[in-house]
Amino acid sequence: MFLFAWVGFFCVGVVHADCGTVGTDGVATIPEGTTSIADEAFQSCTALTSIIIPDTVTSIGQSAFSSCTALTSVTISEGTTSIGQGVFLACVALKNIIIPDTVTSIGGGVFYGCTALTSVTIGNSVTSIAESAFSSCTALTSVTISEGTTSIDFSAFSGCAALKNIIIPDTVTSIAAGAFFNTGLACLPAYGPDIAIDDGNPEVCAAQPPAAPPPSTPTQTTGTATQTSSCSSCASAVFKAFRQTEAQAKKDGVCPSSATKSSDGKECRMTVDGRHWRFELD
Repeated sequence: MFLFAWVGFFCVGVVHADCGTVGTDGVATIPEGTTSIADEAFQSCTALTSIIIPDTVTSIGQSAFSSCTALTSVTISEGTTSIGQGVFLACVALKNIIIPDTVTSIGGGVFYGCTALTSVTIGNSVTSIAESAFSSCTALTSVTISEGTTSIDFSAFSGCAALKNIIIPDTVTSIAAGAFFNTGLACLPAYGPDIAIDDGNPEVCAAQPPAAPPPSTPTQTTGTATQTSSCSSCASAVFKAFRQTEAQAKKDGVCPSSATKSSDGKECRMTVDGRHWRFELD
């Protein structure tokens, strides 16, 4: 015999909800002890504005919150490991999301058409960003992909016309066709040494500038007087030195001794202050 504890329309263990569980304040409360949210559990609950997913929930079923057009706030707690296909599809009022480090997989189209979404942080346990995961998020301007992700699938960010700032870690080894098609990115800051980028994406950015050094006040001594000066020009000096090295290498037709050459012999790769730079030989 199985014993279940009921709280309203919730069965503790698995949530099979309907829109009647949404309070007059627009909030749906998922009880502690719930381990999964069923497929389509809150689909098209247009009065739902906020939900907190407790850390006992390990999986969120496909389309669980899709077309919740008033949903503005979602908290996914540490503990969730799987977010299914289309979970937040067409949640047009959702503005930002943080995917915690415990999540290992996100399904295709998970945020498709979330037209108010402006920023996304993807935790470091997600190994693959699925097909069309953020497609047509037209207000999305900033994406942080953490170390650990290895692939970005077909059309993952396509149609994100406002996207101009993205961090792609060196752990990413493949970017599928059209993953960044029709975005606001002029080029891709993707510098992994073994990365493969399919058609329909922007070109890789020509060079990755080194991080600016922390503010400092080096001392200069003249006679017995000691003066301080700013180091605000340090970063530009390093960049200028790199460009000079690049220009000389192109003139000589050979990579400098501090660089490695790509397998086809057309590209030089350098590491400066732990950051990667690359340029093509003419």
